[in-house]
Amino acid sequence: MVAEPLADRGPVPHARAGRPGGIEGRLAGTAEAVDDRTCLLTMRGDDLHLIAVAVACLELGFDVLEPVELKERLHALGRRLLSSRI
Repeated sequence: MVAEPLADRGPVPHARAGRPGGIEGRLAGTAEAVDDRTCLLTMRGDDLHLIAVAVACLELGFDVLEPVELKERLHALGRRLLSSRI
C-alpha cells in the first residue's frame, strides 16, 4: 500500500506544452513549458503500470525524472513488449 501518490513529477516529453492536440488532452496530467521544444509533465496516480502505459502511448521521447520505480516499470514494460511474438 502506498500512502502518497507515486508519481508527483512525471517524464519530460520532447514536445511543447499548449500546442493543439498536445499532451494535455491525451492523458491526465499538466504540462508546463520548459522551452520551445520541451515541457515538464506532472502526473499523479497510484498505479505505476497505468502511468507507464499512458506515457508509452504518447509516442514522444521523454526522460523520467522521478520516481525511480516508474523508470523500472517502463524498462520492464519495454522488455516484455520486445520479447513478445508479433
